[in-house]
Amino acid sequence: MWELEFGAPYLAPISPNTRLVVDMGCGTGLWGRTIARQHPAIQVIGVDLNPPMEGDLHNCHFTKANVEEPWTFIKGQGTVDLTFARLLTTAIRDWQVVIDHAFQATKPGGYFESHDSSLQLMSNGSAEAEASHLAAWFRCFAEFLRGNGVDTRQIDTMGQRLEHAGFKMVEERLCNWYLSRSSPEMKGRERISTLLADTVANVMVNVAPKMAAPPSTMSAEDVNTLTINAVRDLRENSAKFGFYLTQ
Repeated sequence: MWELEFGAPYLAPISPNTRLVVDMGCGTGLWGRTIARQHPAIQVIGVDLNPPMEGDLHNCHFTKANVEEPWTFIKGQGTVDLTFARLLTTAIRDWQVVIDHAFQATKPGGYFESHDSSLQLMSNGSAEAEASHLAAWFRCFAEFLRGNGVDTRQIDTMGQRLEHAGFKMVEERLCNWYLSRSSPEMKGRERISTLLADTVANVMVNVAPKMAAPPSTMSAEDVNTLTINAVRDLRENSAKFGFYLTQ
């Protein structure tokens, strides 16, 4: 999840035998381009519903595709060494279908790695924290996602889904990422907290207009007001309430 943008390393090895890497839900393409530069012998395919423009790298290409549909963007099944995914909680409706496609595409000895969060805001558990604008915004956001067929709790069973698809040696690592750089838990990782808080704030602002659309009963004005106050909470009260997300 935090590779490049947040400084934490990915886990799957990229060996001299690695030939094909899929950057699933590639977004800006930053991760795929960086891997392609670091490993010129590897072919990287970035996949997204809104892929970035092609660059000047001969070994990094982008394609428009829905990963919940058959993976026709690869030339053959059992050819992928590594599929890398991050920040796709809000984008995937059926993770099992996606993981099944990934397993079919993966060659023996290959890897699937996902860095994601259920996007459930956690805090110190105080009544004041639960009553905060930020907590209210996340509750509204979860309701909005459910109304659009996205169940963020699927992330909590990712390991089981991988095993069901056929992946072996499944490993899960849980991390708490605090939204305040002054949180003692983030000592030495203050930059990660800053970047994460900035990312969360940007997501909130960008998603807010959609949250007022049906079936929501909130008006655009109400959503905008809540978002403004929630971002203020994020900036000013994250240390006080110990706000964090679990990956």
